[in-house]
Amino acid sequence: MTKLEKICELGLEDAVIFSEPAYEDAIIGISHDHRVVYEYNKMVEGLLAHEDLTEEQAREWIDYNTLRSLGYNDKAPIVIFSIEED
Repeated sequence: MTKLEKICELGLEDAVIFSEPAYEDAIIGISHDHRVVYEYNKMVEGLLAHEDLTEEQAREWIDYNTLRSLGYNDKAPIVIFSIEED
């Protein structure tokens, strides 16, 4: 079962998800208020795996085309930035 199928199985058919690209591999969970949660670095990895982009281009794409589109929708997906230890 895919993560998107699991979201629907949980009864969250109206959850807002990213599409084009879907970033399905970057989904890490659902928040307490039923918003889909993505991890930023996994979003970058997904673009690198499926598009002919450098890491810098992938980050710029996400920042400009994805994060800027979130707006102030109370059902918008959440994107987290992991804090990695040195």
